[in-house]
Amino acid sequence: MKKITFLKLYSLICIFLISSYTNADVFYTSSLPTYNLQYKIISFFVDLFSENTMKQNDDAKKYSNTKSSKLYHVTSSNLLTSTTFTVAADVTGDFRSIGSGDWDDPASWEVFNGATWDTATEYPGENIKTPPYPNVTIFTGHTITIDTNLTTENLGDVIIDGTLILGDGTSSQHITTLTTENLTISSSGILSFDGNKVHLTFPSANAAVLIDNGGTITGNCTNNDQIIINGEVYAACAGGGSGVYSFGEIVTAGGTLKAIISIPPSDPNTVCPGSTINFTGGFSGPDTNVNFTWTITDSSNNIISQSTGPTSGSLANETITTTGSFLPPSSDDYLLTLEIESPSITNIATRSFNVSDTTNPTASNPAPISVQCLADVPAPDVTVVDDEADNCGTPTVTFVSDSASPLVNDGTITRTYNVNDGNGNSINVTQTITIDDTTN
Repeated sequence: MKKITFLKLYSLICIFLISSYTNADVFYTSSLPTYNLQYKIISFFVDLFSENTMKQNDDAKKYSNTKSSKLYHVTSSNLLTSTTFTVAADVTGDFRSIGSGDWDDPASWEVFNGATWDTATEYPGENIKTPPYPNVTIFTGHTITIDTNLTTENLGDVIIDGTLILGDGTSSQHITTLTTENLTISSSGILSFDGNKVHLTFPSANAAVLIDNGGTITGNCTNNDQIIINGEVYAACAGGGSGVYSFGEIVTAGGTLKAIISIPPSDPNTVCPGSTINFTGGFSGPDTNVNFTWTITDSSNNIISQSTGPTSGSLANETITTTGSFLPPSSDDYLLTLEIESPSITNIATRSFNVSDTTNPTASNPAPISVQCLADVPAPDVTVVDDEADNCGTPTVTFVSDSASPLVNDGTITRTYNVNDGNGNSINVTQTITIDDTTN
């Protein structure tokens, strides 16, 4: 009985503080979402009854400097998981899963009527609602699937305690647009991308994806599987077929950590065979002494050695960069990966290179010449081809042949030269030599 009374008192204190301090100037931060503030207040009272009060209060100082939220991975126990957050009362219109099924099937859901949970007659986001928008919870053990293009109306928080699958396992593009500002993958939650071209889109610039410690994003692994916020790609599979996703931008409650490859600045990159590829990378964010690792692989996932620069090390802050180079051993596709790692976050940036040359060299036909006698025909001279050029360097000119010489001092010879770029591409040019004896 004492335990029940304590919990009731604890809940009342939390609810009172949330309502009292949410708008208080002393707690206000323009870039801090309201739900983070609520978490922080509740966490404070959790600390009061915790054996690790001092340690978690130190953690709280770190999280008080939150920057604008996009995608972030929560690793501190100081922030409650989405399951714990359900201490707040359910709101009329909220949805929760009743079992496994499709998102757009009302039979997958129950809806709260203000007192009890009823069988749903619509799916979450099917129809326009007025604020407060309905929260959606996928329970542990339930799998909800979105295997067609789907756009929801405004939603409140979307909480994944179970599994949310996007896509149908094919290479067809699937776009899911969740009109919510808060999606939480709890410690038991799984967000799975089931297909090669699956996009999860959040229209709001204020949208945030929270990943509690233990929450996962899995599925197929292509760079076309993406999480997009306000039109900007914030997360994509890093490649490699591991099913582990890297985030283009990850924001923890303490700040942003983003791997950046500044040279080359974009993808894709076409490189001539035999050319050395130079690269430069670093990170953005408030972290210090961040570890980095460069990895280069070919299309068969073989590791390619760097020619210059460290393959790993530490960067003191975001103003410091690391440079290197490698010489592709053959024509192939190569993937350059920069992994940035802090104590709580790993972020990856990549650049792709297609090392190939399929372009023929260019050159003009040498100017024609005339001579009086057959004996006056000059020997072959490759310098008469004087404007040879190629996209991957300077091509080589060689003599090929002369057409049959005339039997008399009257006729023409066609002289052929070959222009070769050394990468399997070549052209022939010809010079016409006219023999015309005009001397009596």
